[in-house]
Amino acid sequence: MYIKIMYIKVHSKFILTPLLEILRDGVNACHSLNNGIEVYPMGEYYLQSLFLKMTGAQEQKMKCICWEIATNDYEYRYKYLNGKHGEYSSYSEKKEVYSLLIKEIKNIQTSFCPIKAFDSSIERLTSVIIYNIENLLNETQFIYFAQRDYNIFANKISELFREENLTLNDKTFFGTRLQDLYQEIIWKHRNRCAHNLLSYQQDLPNLEILADPEHTYSNYFFRYAILILIDEIFMKLYEKYIDVMGAFEI
Repeated sequence: MYIKIMYIKVHSKFILTPLLEILRDGVNACHSLNNGIEVYPMGEYYLQSLFLKMTGAQEQKMKCICWEIATNDYEYRYKYLNGKHGEYSSYSEKKEVYSLLIKEIKNIQTSFCPIKAFDSSIERLTSVIIYNIENLLNETQFIYFAQRDYNIFANKISELFREENLTLNDKTFFGTRLQDLYQEIIWKHRNRCAHNLLSYQQDLPNLEILADPEHTYSNYFFRYAILILIDEIFMKLYEKYIDVMGAFEI
């Protein structure tokens, strides 16, 4: 029993550590840099490295959540240990973990509705996320690295994070708009970066893609924000899960 409690503590602490903290660490690491032209070439490399740290941490969180559920649900444990698992990087894979969390919560609390995991409205949640990101990045080296991209982000993020783009039912958490955008600007870019495809695919994106208004979302600030939004949703649901399991000890 003692070993089980310690195990839950270790995983829960990691799962409930916000991805925003990774972004904060990245910002703090840049404080020693000046705004001279000599640091500009570091921008893409630095922003990309931070993006990969955030996607990697989120994928590990998905695995830890599944492992925690397998620890408590013996029927799921059999399926988990005998199944084939991906990297938990695509939207469909994250959606499976989301649905699993909802199912496990409803096994104990049948009346549970996903939206009830949040203290206030989804609009309030997204507003806080936007505020935290903008407050963190304001007047930092990050904006110097990509001033145009940040301006686009600041102008469009509130519209993108409108409540109508968030579903939060038993099966999925994003509406079609955010699902498609996640696959296009996060999942595809994650694969290009992680597998070093950018080093020899010099012709991407092509001119047609560059001319598409949707391409303006292909910047790191939107990627960070969407990853942090997903993280907040999963942390809230995981808190509810360990609450109903009676094992919330950190």
